[in-house]
Amino acid sequence: MSENNLKKQINRVLSTLRQKERDILIKRFGLFGKKANTLASIGEKLGLTRERIRQIQNYALLKIKKSPLQDQGIFAQVQKISQRQGGLISTKNIKGDGLFILEASKNLKRIKGHKSLRDTFIEQKIEQKDIISAEKEIINFLEKRGKAVNPSKLLILKISKDLIKSLISVSSAFAFDWKGRVGLSNWREINPKSARDKSHYILKKEERPLHFTHIAELITRENFAGKNPTAATVHNELILDDRFVLVGRGIYALSSWGFKGGTVEEVIKDILIHHPQGLQRDAIIEEVLRAKLVTRNTVMMNLLVKKQFLKDKSGKYKLVK
Repeated sequence: MSENNLKKQINRVLSTLRQKERDILIKRFGLFGKKANTLASIGEKLGLTRERIRQIQNYALLKIKKSPLQDQGIFAQVQKISQRQGGLISTKNIKGDGLFILEASKNLKRIKGHKSLRDTFIEQKIEQKDIISAEKEIINFLEKRGKAVNPSKLLILKISKDLIKSLISVSSAFAFDWKGRVGLSNWREINPKSARDKSHYILKKEERPLHFTHIAELITRENFAGKNPTAATVHNELILDDRFVLVGRGIYALSSWGFKGGTVEEVIKDILIHHPQGLQRDAIIEEVLRAKLVTRNTVMMNLLVKKQFLKDKSGKYKLVK
């Protein structure tokens, strides 16, 4: 619907009210591009109490809800939208004219007393407890899985496809990762809060080792909630967390990828401990390169200059006993 058409329809709705009622609704919702006002500020301008303004607002909305206009135009369109969305409409990104239409619709009501859905309208014919029950069913499913899933996995639940789609998008109990998988918003893998968890999220998303300065840059671009950590903070935090491994100069990887901490010498020693029969140089180099981001020359130099490594007649390197 065009902006002009919407304006005409709202004016038509407001024309059924008294002048004071129109003025209060325009100020309260910020209609026609105006700034929304609090009940107190409107009351101060009109010389009325906050409670009196609230009464006039609610009475005006009630009059609109009883109007025959409810079965046509914008109100009929809103009804169709709610039906396509399983009976839910979120107000997260709606204000002004749009919010007024939702509040004035006779077919919609706000969900009350439920934090994760506080910005949500549902159809009058739907019981709030049924929506909350459906949300809880999805939460239980995800808790049992213990990880984010493709939304299609939720279709095995006895909840309509449209309602599932709306709930995971509207409820603050859910959040999506970079692959579009849905999980619980309180999971640090989905909605990280600390510098460490944000860094872990970035490395999992990028699927490659990164320098700590680059990790800090990507955290800033991701627009996570809360303050963005500095590069120095990222570096200091990663050192203290076993989930991360320093694999090069300032370069970090996830330990779950098979990378190892320590110096190249220490990595070679660990490899040879697990291969007491010894290994050829190229086999050692390949093993080290899977665990550290270093050059082949670095590995070869360590084999040559470190006295704890001995090359036998067959060309295999072993630990000096």
